[in-house]
Amino acid sequence: MSWERSEMSGEWTGHFLMKIHALGLKESDFEKLMANSLADPVVEYNYFMYKVCGIAGLQTNLPFGTTFPLGTKYADAIDIAVYPTVVKLAVDMYDKLWADRVTGCLVEFGVAAGSWLAMQLDNMERCGMIRETWGFDSFEGLPSPDDHRDAPGWYSGQFANELADVAATLDLGSRPHLHLVPGWFSDSLRTPQAQAIKSIAYAKIDGDLYESAVDCLAFLKGRLSNGAVLMFDEWTHVLHQGETRAFFEWVPRVPEYRFELVGFINYRIFFRVWHVSVPDLKCEMA
Repeated sequence: MSWERSEMSGEWTGHFLMKIHALGLKESDFEKLMANSLADPVVEYNYFMYKVCGIAGLQTNLPFGTTFPLGTKYADAIDIAVYPTVVKLAVDMYDKLWADRVTGCLVEFGVAAGSWLAMQLDNMERCGMIRETWGFDSFEGLPSPDDHRDAPGWYSGQFANELADVAATLDLGSRPHLHLVPGWFSDSLRTPQAQAIKSIAYAKIDGDLYESAVDCLAFLKGRLSNGAVLMFDEWTHVLHQGETRAFFEWVPRVPEYRFELVGFINYRIFFRVWHVSVPDLKCEMA
C-alpha cells in the first residue's frame, strides 16, 4: 500500500492520512494500523497529543503494560510494583517547582484515604518547602459513573472514607497550611473558600470520572501558575473516556496555556503548564 493511494474506504480518508503524516509514521506503521481494529482511536489520541505536546511518536492505547485489567491479581501486582516510582516522580515534581520558584498552592482533587497528600506533606515539611495545601473530596466515594463517558470498573461509593479518619491520617489539627474541603466538586469548588484560591502550582486530578474532571479543570482555568504541574491519576489514553476526555475538551478553552508532557507511568500522567504570554523557565528534569 502506498501513501499516495487516493481511494480509501470508510474511515480511512484523506483527512485521516494527513493526521498520520503529522505523527511522522512510516508506511509500515500505517500497515499495522490498517490491521488494527483500534486504529482510529489510537491515531486520534496520538494526533491530539501531537498537537498539544508535540509528541510525534506512536503511543499505543495499552500503556499499562498488560492486558489484564486493574482489579485482577496480575494487574494489581504490577501496579503495586510501579507505585513507588510514581511517588518518586510526584515528589520530584514538587521539588522542581520549588527550585523553579513557581508560586501557588498544592491542590488534590480526590483525596480518598489521604495517602498521596500525606506523602507530599511529609516531603514539603521535611525539606522546609511548605506551601498552602488543599484537599477536595466528597468523602462519600465516587458519584455514579457514566456508562458512555467513563471507563468500566468504577461504581458509586467507591473509595469512600470518613472525613474524620482522613483528617486524623493527615494530622489536620497540627498543620495550619492544610485545608480539607468536603463535598461534590460541583458544589465545593464554588464555595467562597475554594474561590479564594487564586494561584495553583501543583494540581492533581484524581476524581477518576469524566464529570469530576470537567469540574476540576473548569476550576483550574485562570488559576494555574506559569510552570505549574498538572497531574492526572486516571489517564485513559483514549479521547472518549474519563479524565483524558475531559482534558481533550478543555484544552481548546484555555488558549492561554501550553502543555509540556513530563511523562506518564501506566495511567498516571504529568504535564508542566506554561503561560503562552510568559517565557517558560526552560528547566529540564534531572
